[in-house]
Parts: sequence; C-alpha cells; structure tokens
Amino acid sequence: MNNDNNSGDEKQPSDDSSILQQDERTDRTLLREFGLAAVASLIAFFSAVLTTVVEGHSVWRPFWLTLCIISVLCAVGLIVQAARKFGGRP
Repeated sequence: MNNDNNSGDEKQPSDDSSILQQDERTDRTLLREFGLAAVASLIAFFSAVLTTVVEGHSVWRPFWLTLCIISVLCAVGLIVQAARKFGGRP
C-alpha cells in the first residue's frame, strides 16, 4: 500500500510565479504608458508656450500648434488606454 499523502498537498509554484509575472508585466506596461503620457503632456505644454510666444506670422507657429494638438491627443489616448488596463487589475 502506498500511504503517500503528500502527492495531493503539493502547491504549484508555477501558478504563483506566473500570476506574479503577469502582474509585473501589467505594472510595467502601465508605468510605460503613464510615463509616455507625461512626456507627451510636457511636449504639448512647451509647444503651446512656443505657439503663443512666437510673434508674427512665421512658419513655425502652425508647426508648434500642430505639435501641441497631436501631443495632447496622444497624451489623452495613452491615459485612457492605461486607465482601462489599470481598472482590470486584480
């Protein structure tokens, strides 16, 4: 007779480690997306300042305004995307 009762009591370490690895990947993705959103926000801020500071009808004013609008849209998109992932965390 085999009285080995430990065979059913073993815990699967791979399950715990895979959950931790998934959490770590999610955290890194969130940090990267929020970081990129912060960089895009800074670009939007500085380009908005340059849009208003540049005097006259120079060639650069529409460029800074376009850069400002694009970076604001990128920042908002990254924040929304990261917030959706953040809401799905356990």
